[in-house]
Amino acid sequence: MAGDFLTALALLRMPPDAAVFDDGTVLRSDEEIPRPYPRWVSSAIKVVIALAFLVILIFGRIEVVIEK
Repeated sequence: MAGDFLTALALLRMPPDAAVFDDGTVLRSDEEIPRPYPRWVSSAIKVVIALAFLVILIFGRIEVVIEK
């Protein structure tokens, strides 16, 4: 579903007269297909995910209790 959303964002930025062909796994066009968002957004998302993972590792606790 996320891929469909990104594809829609990219297609919205293309010229209206551009021909787009779907080959199943690849979109082809007679015009250049633009990026759906700037490259820095992708880097920022990766940094935020890495920081969130580190916070969970540092402050998260897993407690195992075994009762007999």
